[in-house]
Amino acid sequence: MSNNQLTIYGLIVALFIGGLCYFYNHYLTPTPANEIIFANDEIIVHICGAIRKAGVYRLKRGSRLLDVVALAGGGTEAANLSELNLAEGLKDGQKIAVPEKTRKPVGNTLPSGKNEKSTIVSLNSALLEELDKLPGIGKKTAEKIIQNRPYRSIDDLKKIPRFGEKRIDELKDKVSL
Repeated sequence: MSNNQLTIYGLIVALFIGGLCYFYNHYLTPTPANEIIFANDEIIVHICGAIRKAGVYRLKRGSRLLDVVALAGGGTEAANLSELNLAEGLKDGQKIAVPEKTRKPVGNTLPSGKNEKSTIVSLNSALLEELDKLPGIGKKTAEKIIQNRPYRSIDDLKKIPRFGEKRIDELKDKVSL
């Protein structure tokens, strides 16, 4: 074999190996999670609270709350799914907090000073109107309480600005999880 033939064979082998490397790198290696490009027809939502598998889920655009609840394994025994509109359409970046049923402790009413009775309000499932009726809680604070759900402890209220020990002590006998 002449030097020219060896050079040509060498080039062919190099091109073949280069082609294999290109094919492997572009078609056979997995894409790292932080480089995944999402299709326009997908959304990502976060579901937490009284749900079996809380987390972030990717769904088709046009999905309903019912779809993400099913993906997350359904509600826990404590879940109050009737408080949610399961037919609600989902939006990209949405966070859903599945509320718990209101736990009624023994003696679920408290005397209030006037022969009336106040009910225990659940931080994780109460409606804005119920939270707004708590002493020292206005509409804006009630909205912040709802936005920071779920709560694992009443002390988690400290995440909200202007909630200190004194304010939490005032609410301890009036709220539950």
